[in-house]
Amino acid sequence: TGGAYPTEATNGNGKKVCVATAWEYTKAIGHLTVEFDANGDVTSCGGSPKFGFDNTSMTFTDNTALNFTEAGRVRDYLVGLGGQWVVAAKDSATQTALTTFASQVSALKEQTIATVPSALCFDRFPGMGRSTICTRQMTQKHGGAACQLVAHAFMTVARTSQIAIQQAGGCRTDIESGNFTVDDAYTMLPFSNTLVTLALTGAQVKALLEDALDFALSPSGSSGGSYPYASGLRFAVDASQAKGSRISRVEVNARLLGQWAAINNTASYSVATNDYIAGGKDGYFTFSSGTGLVNTFSELAECLVQYSRKVKTLVEPPVSEFSTQAYTNSSGYVFSTWADPSAQFKLAVLHINDHHSHLAGERMTLPADRFGFQNDVRVDYGGYPRLVTAIGAMKAAATSSGHGVLKLHAGDAMTGSTYWSLFKGVADATMMAHLCFDAMALGNHEFDEGDAVLANFLTLLNNHTSLCPTMPILGANVVPGASSPLVGKIANSSTFTVNGQLVGVVGIDTQKKTMQSSSPSAGTVLTDERATAQAQIDSLIDTGVNKIILLTHIGYDLDMTWMVGLNGVDIVIGGDSHTLLGDDNTRTVGFSTGGAYPT
Repeated sequence: TGGAYPTEATNGNGKKVCVATAWEYTKAIGHLTVEFDANGDVTSCGGSPKFGFDNTSMTFTDNTALNFTEAGRVRDYLVGLGGQWVVAAKDSATQTALTTFASQVSALKEQTIATVPSALCFDRFPGMGRSTICTRQMTQKHGGAACQLVAHAFMTVARTSQIAIQQAGGCRTDIESGNFTVDDAYTMLPFSNTLVTLALTGAQVKALLEDALDFALSPSGSSGGSYPYASGLRFAVDASQAKGSRISRVEVNARLLGQWAAINNTASYSVATNDYIAGGKDGYFTFSSGTGLVNTFSELAECLVQYSRKVKTLVEPPVSEFSTQAYTNSSGYVFSTWADPSAQFKLAVLHINDHHSHLAGERMTLPADRFGFQNDVRVDYGGYPRLVTAIGAMKAAATSSGHGVLKLHAGDAMTGSTYWSLFKGVADATMMAHLCFDAMALGNHEFDEGDAVLANFLTLLNNHTSLCPTMPILGANVVPGASSPLVGKIANSSTFTVNGQLVGVVGIDTQKKTMQSSSPSAGTVLTDERATAQAQIDSLIDTGVNKIILLTHIGYDLDMTWMVGLNGVDIVIGGDSHTLLGDDNTRTVGFSTGGAYPT
């Protein structure tokens, strides 16, 4: 290895910086966890490299398969190495796409509408225990993730809505891990209700929530079926209080596209809901006072199908997006509290770099004597199909522990294997869309075949909107020539709202190596890495962003000598040097590390 993961360093302000990089060829996933204090300064760096491996395809070196017991012994050994090895079956949708390219078969196989990396629990009241696969403890803080996801789906599909509200009783079941089908959507939402929108004032929204909760608590009410779930709307619940005082700290983030802010009592909000409770049923009496009702005439299950097909992967929403942020039951027992978000911010960065069109994965050999076998053992790991599954599970685990999540690629996606030679980026773009990075930095090899080839690749990346929204491509020190097709395709930085706070990401590519060893077109130049990065950091800070990530492609050594010393930087996620960072658990399987992860 090249160092520790993460590597800790000190920035120009004398403050802690976390530095991380994730090796190469999709073999490793960097899982960086960072904690900030109220001033936006890093207080701790943590995490480790992760390796998604297959525990069903292991063979001895004579190509005979391991039996169940033998495979279990190898699996337990790997999983026990500091949690760095993660069992990750191939994501079916991603593997299907890869197989299409590998075999050059044009016909697409039939796909389910979405995959579910980790089960989403169903419940009515938080901790009520209506789930068949989850314990009460799994829902007692914020309620069930299944109905929370349904509310988010309704808001997404109803494009004119700012928030969505769904009663718990309208949802019927858990969303189990695996494939999610059309039948699953109809099992979740079996009633022939339709999606509607209508307008309520902020004061009416508060009254609606109080009415619904009161009806859910009433002995003659709905057995918890009217408990409210919402998207773009969150609140604290104290069921031990009298009606009118049970719902507090109501906040709105319209379509989850901005910042959370206190609801405005006099403002009008467009609300998506179902036509049943829109008619004042299940205790939602205040809906009857709404205005401008529009019926989409789309059945609720079809709305969930539409949403599932769009996002492809169903994951538990971040804790910050759950409508129930704090919950005290009717007996006064406090199951969860709502901490001040300005006091602490937790971020998980899931990142890769330098995959160089290595899409299918790698194979390693473990010595037989480590397990008492007669033959050495081969283990398949890495590759985009496994990365999609592993990163989906890591994101779900991170969000459940209160971390915001960003998925980043630190450059050099292009060139390096026959997948590039045959498909010129089509295969890479498809794989990357299945993983759906939040941002990618440009690397030197992105310019190996000139600006036009890179521009076409960037177009391919953003042609998969059904799988992934537009992916920001970052290169603050990349200045395309006036006639370059790259004009307008590269951003200096991107700012993300993560759990209600702003995180800025700046992309930096290696100047000398790109200009001298790659082939940017005439007129396209790269500027000084350090000066450009500092200017972008300063610009972000001026706009109120106090959490800054440099997404670089200059190599681990230069990250450590150049980037960590800049003023205002908090995290450096790097690529280019193909450095694996880790510890003894990383090295014990035969990998060489260049430092600690994170440094």
